Formats: sequence, structure tokens, C-alpha cells
Amino acid sequence: MFVPQFLFTTQDKTEPKLVYPRGKIIVEGLWTLTFPELRAWADQTIYLDVPEEERIIRRIMRDGVRGRNKEQTLRIIPEVEQLGSIYVKPYMQYADIIIKT
Repeated sequence: MFVPQFLFTTQDKTEPKLVYPRGKIIVEGLWTLTFPELRAWADQTIYLDVPEEERIIRRIMRDGVRGRNKEQTLRIIPEVEQLGSIYVKPYMQYADIIIKT
């Protein structure tokens, strides 16, 4: 199976990586449950349900490493949260376990 790759520093996709499942593989990421192929291969899926306040704090810290200041990050939070509700949260239904953090 080919798994998409992404460079956060440049916000670019790179060549997909060929992965052969053996033993146990842990796959993590925002979009992991959106791929039917990955869900089909999974023995178990887990969704971390993180409160909005914690997501914002993590986003501010992460974006700071990427060169954004706090104000820049806070300006995009409403759009990011809306898109998460549309494109990420619906895939929680595919999780075998939901962990509320």
C-alpha cells in the first residue's frame, strides 16, 4: 500500500511511501481514518477526541515552530475548527475506541 507523505515545514506533499504491513504498525495522523484501505487493514482504530481549547493550544505551539505568531494562528482558528468539523470529526465513527483527552 502507498501511504501519502507530507512535509510540514514546506506544507508540501511528497512521493507516497510504499508500506508492507507486518506484525503491528501504528499509523497516526489527522486524516488516517479517511483512508478506507488503512481502515480495512487495521485490527483496531483509535480516535483521540481532544477538547477545542487543547487543540488551539497545540496549534499555537506547532505553528510557532513553523514561523507563525500567536495572533496569526488565532485568526485562522475559526476556519480550522469548521473544517475539522466537516472533514475530520465525521471519521470518528470508524474508530473502535474513542479516547476523550
